[in-house]
Amino acid sequence: MKQYTRTCPTCGTIFPLTYMGWWLSTKRNGGCRSCAGKKTASRPGEKERRSQVLKALYEKDPTRTSGDKNGFYGRLHTNQTKSLLAVKDKSYTKTPTFSKAIKKGMNGKTNRKSTYQCWLERYGQEEADRRMVILRKKHSTNASGRNNHMYGRPAPQGSGNGWKGWYNGVFFRSLRELSFRVTTTQPYRTMETAKDAIPYIWRDVERNYYPDFLVDEKQIVEIKPKRLWNTPLITVKRLAAEEYCRNRGWTYQMIDPDIIPPSTIQTIIQEKRLVFVPKYQIKFEEWVKATQTS
Repeated sequence: MKQYTRTCPTCGTIFPLTYMGWWLSTKRNGGCRSCAGKKTASRPGEKERRSQVLKALYEKDPTRTSGDKNGFYGRLHTNQTKSLLAVKDKSYTKTPTFSKAIKKGMNGKTNRKSTYQCWLERYGQEEADRRMVILRKKHSTNASGRNNHMYGRPAPQGSGNGWKGWYNGVFFRSLRELSFRVTTTQPYRTMETAKDAIPYIWRDVERNYYPDFLVDEKQIVEIKPKRLWNTPLITVKRLAAEEYCRNRGWTYQMIDPDIIPPSTIQTIIQEKRLVFVPKYQIKFEEWVKATQTS
């Protein structure tokens, strides 16, 4: 069967059609499905009409799109779809026009009610509170352990609140980590790959712990301020790491190294062995000025 195509007169997209679809589209100067949908949605009163239809459907069956009634239930995006989403141009989200539209949608009468506000008006406070507890628990479960999209993966660069940058081309996340790297004389590597993950249980949820360094291929070193050493979460991680090390004939050590002085940091910056991320480069310069004036 011959494949017909047409170029959308609005956006320029080439889209496939049957012969009859091509004939009608050419006769009416029709566009692609996306542009046709936008044109329909822009008609006066169309937004209100659709809102009323959806509201009526929801009141008739509040669970009409939940669970196995959802059209995407039990399905996953294909690798092809994921690839298309990954390369999709989202630069429009950085434009002043987009920012202005978002702010307008979140201000005044156009701002939509929260889920809790809707429940409060419909069911009263007691039922709304009960539903909110269930919702929060559901969100927590869906984002914990193996359900978390970051499970089994090390923390991304830029996460956390510590000073960040690159020392000898390797990323670090705190001044303590940097100080350890600068002062240690033993060979080491960072533990940021999936094979370095140490499983542990926290609040009945399975998680992964990625220590900071493996020194001389036989000792795991964790950099942590002393004030945090005996906190519940750190204790659980330490016990899991100690068992992990025993099974391999390694040792585990948690240390709180002294922070190297600004003069040392300046030297290695000048030697081009250290680069802070822009935010902390500014912060470091302020730190140097404060040190010089004190």
